[in-house]
Amino acid sequence: MTTSTHPVVLIVEYEAALRRVLALSLQLAGLDVITAINAEEAANLISRSTFDLLIVSVDYPGGQDEQLIEQFRSPPSAKNAPILVIAGERMSSIWNQRFHPTKTIYKPYDIRHLCRVARQLVNLENETNTEPSRTGARYDRKSI
Repeated sequence: MTTSTHPVVLIVEYEAALRRVLALSLQLAGLDVITAINAEEAANLISRSTFDLLIVSVDYPGGQDEQLIEQFRSPPSAKNAPILVIAGERMSSIWNQRFHPTKTIYKPYDIRHLCRVARQLVNLENETNTEPSRTGARYDRKSI
C-alpha cells in the first residue's frame, strides 16, 4: 500500500453501498483507496501500513472512532495527518476540540464536494480530474 504513486486513503464506513460509492468516487478523483468495514478492521490496517488520509464515518456501530483517530495519529510522523470525518449528526465542540479532525462533512453530503476536500487534504487540489463520475451524484432522501 505504501508503494503507491498516488496518495492512499483509508475509508472506514460500515454501510457497504456508501463504502463502494466513496471508494469508486475517490479512485476516479485520482486517489488510491483501501476500505474498512469497522474500526477494528481499520485499526488492523493502520498497524500494518501508513495512509495519507483517514476518512471515517463516526456514526458506525461500535463507536470506536475515538480510539481509531488516536491510533491513526499516534506515530510521531502522523501527528498532523489529515482526518476527514463524515458525521450523521452535529458533533459536539468538545469532540472536535479533543480529536481535531482536519475537516468534518455532515450527512447528507455532495460526493463531489467530499472528493474535492479529500484531494485538498492530500495536496492534489491543483491537478486535473477533480470531479468524479455521475455515479457519485448527491441524492435527497425524497428522491430515492
